[in-house]
Amino acid sequence: MSAIPAPRCPGSAIPGPPQSAEVVVVGAGVTGTAVAWQLARRGHEVLLLERFGPGHDRTVGRDGTAYTVRQTHADPRLGRLAVEAYAGWRELERETGAELLTVTGGLDHGDPDTTAALAAGLTAQGVVHEWLEPTQAQRRWPGQEFVGRVLHQPDRAGRVRTEHAAAAFGAAAVGWGAVVLHPTAVEALEVRGPAAVDVRTTGGTVRARRVVVTAGPASASLVADRLAVPTPHAVPERAVRFTRRTAIPAGPVAVHHTANGPLSVAPLSDGRVEVGTAGPESLPSTGRLIDYAQRYLPGLDPGTAQTVERRATAASDTGFAAAAGPVAVGVGLSGRGLAFAPAAGRVLADLVTGTGDRVGAA
Repeated sequence: MSAIPAPRCPGSAIPGPPQSAEVVVVGAGVTGTAVAWQLARRGHEVLLLERFGPGHDRTVGRDGTAYTVRQTHADPRLGRLAVEAYAGWRELERETGAELLTVTGGLDHGDPDTTAALAAGLTAQGVVHEWLEPTQAQRRWPGQEFVGRVLHQPDRAGRVRTEHAAAAFGAAAVGWGAVVLHPTAVEALEVRGPAAVDVRTTGGTVRARRVVVTAGPASASLVADRLAVPTPHAVPERAVRFTRRTAIPAGPVAVHHTANGPLSVAPLSDGRVEVGTAGPESLPSTGRLIDYAQRYLPGLDPGTAQTVERRATAASDTGFAAAAGPVAVGVGLSGRGLAFAPAAGRVLADLVTGTGDRVGAA
């Protein structure tokens, strides 16, 4: 990972909370900083408030977790967001000099109805892809075995280094004039009018025209009494990491769509390979993941298995964003949802400035 250089646009900084701001963003994790970036580059005055110190972001792990960027989504809404998010990550890299994306290509195999629906989604979005027979795919990537025809997306799938994303978004936002203050906890929001919100913080009260809350456990209560927030729920994730026992390259990120739910295979930045759940449908045991690796991933050493368990917050099917009056909120974008951060930031920026749909903007 390259160091994130000073932004190439003029920034600003102040010693404490100002008395007023056009837009206040609550929470400087990946989603909050993405919103601040989207707003500041449009010319809005942005104040970003974070209760913890710099580099705290609790929505991502520091353990090398491979959050994958994929274009294969049967839901057309997610397909559009995925295409937009990929372009956003690349734009953020150009602005900051940060290296966030590693492109490996992406594979989907297994249930033929599922892979056909994913291919239809790629076609609808104009994303390049191809079909391979299992033997063709295995010749290209001998460290894996495949079930059924294999859907290959070569140039817009891989992993994103979300552990560095908040710093990159924040640097870019400051470069466009945003102000970031931490540690500054928000204690309450008091709506005074259609374009007036008092944001009460540990350092004083700020009068804002608009507020965006990137709601985690610490901030969800700020909007619970005035906004029907998309219902968040905890999603457990389990993965097992393996060392490769041969010099065979790890290959692309892959999803095997099985009868018991999708399983993902993702190369990590340290050279290991992570096998785990690819969605909330099931939580396989460590034993099942090791068995899977022995059956379908002969290039991995099962004796090096290391189990990783984590929890993410996902939104309900109604969407990840909502707005009422001068307040917008985004929830459920931790864990694997962070791959959508550039697009999610745009959706929330549109909501709070009145240029997008008001509810369920997924």
